Amino acid sequence: MAIEKIKRWKGRLVTDAVYKQRLARSKNCENVNETKKATSEIDANSKFESQEDQNDATQSEFTEGRRVVELSVLAEQLWCVSCKEVLSLQYIEKETRRGLGSILLVRCHKCLLINSVTTGKHHNWGKRRLSRFDVNTKAGIGVLHGGLGHTHLNKLLSCLNIPTIDFKTFKRYEQEVGQATESIVKGSCQNAAHLERQLTVENAENIEQLL
Repeated sequence: MAIEKIKRWKGRLVTDAVYKQRLARSKNCENVNETKKATSEIDANSKFESQEDQNDATQSEFTEGRRVVELSVLAEQLWCVSCKEVLSLQYIEKETRRGLGSILLVRCHKCLLINSVTTGKHHNWGKRRLSRFDVNTKAGIGVLHGGLGHTHLNKLLSCLNIPTIDFKTFKRYEQEVGQATESIVKGSCQNAAHLERQLTVENAENIEQLL
């Protein structure tokens, strides 16, 4: 009869079978804790417009339609933060859309940790320094430059089979673009006034002769 191996688990002697069972259970608990930690860090640290309306899409909805993606930004994030394994977009658990940008929760097929992957660059805005996707701001600039509006933009997105932008979200980015444009115009007017005054002083004699 074979002698069963005895091992030590937290100071106590246990059989080899019990040791392996408890070890597997411990690893599963660690994976669950890491998953909860990763999810909480995503919600706490990303600060992607936490006060704004968000459109959530399940995995089945994600398989349909197109998305605006910056390939270089996406490629840099397709690595598990825990085991460094390559992530596959086949294992997307959830998509949170912020206008034309998305935050993807991708589960690692090796260690089962959930990783946060964004589809594009983002910037901080406002007193609370909330993160906003650059693509939404660019869309606001394009709409302003083309003399269009929210309805025109969504018609174009619908034809491209890209999820449309909520009206409230659009107005927030329109406000951001408007403030930036107003600041630039104000600075441009001040520069023009300063240049006009400088030229007037330099050509005072010529102006007097003309008068």
